[in-house]
Amino acid sequence: MKKLWTSYYGRPLPKGAVRVQISNSRPSWLDKLIEAKELAPVWMKLAWAGQVEVDDPAWRAHYRDQLKHLDEQGVLKAIVEALPDGAFLCCYEKDAETCHRSELARFLMERGYAEVAEWQPEAQSQETAQLKLSL
Repeated sequence: MKKLWTSYYGRPLPKGAVRVQISNSRPSWLDKLIEAKELAPVWMKLAWAGQVEVDDPAWRAHYRDQLKHLDEQGVLKAIVEALPDGAFLCCYEKDAETCHRSELARFLMERGYAEVAEWQPEAQSQETAQLKLSL
């Protein structure tokens, strides 16, 4: 099974790491990444437009509905299959549990599309060595 990581743009990643944009925008300093804007939360665009509250407690349900729709169309599986093993799904939010990337990780694992974990550099020195060997 494919192994993917989640992280945020501000976290240092291993040299040669492949970042995947799962946010509506990206930092201007970051020019090398794979775009997967389909995985960006639509509800955040609605919040920017003033149509929903940013801290809407129902955001997880909205995002899961978005992922279900992408899955039904075959888009989600196609995106994951196109990603290199060991890629990093990135967005802006530092706290993974308050971010859509944690929902995306759960959804991908529930569907059996990938094994996904939040990158914790201090806790994954052995995994870093394995990642470097696979790159």
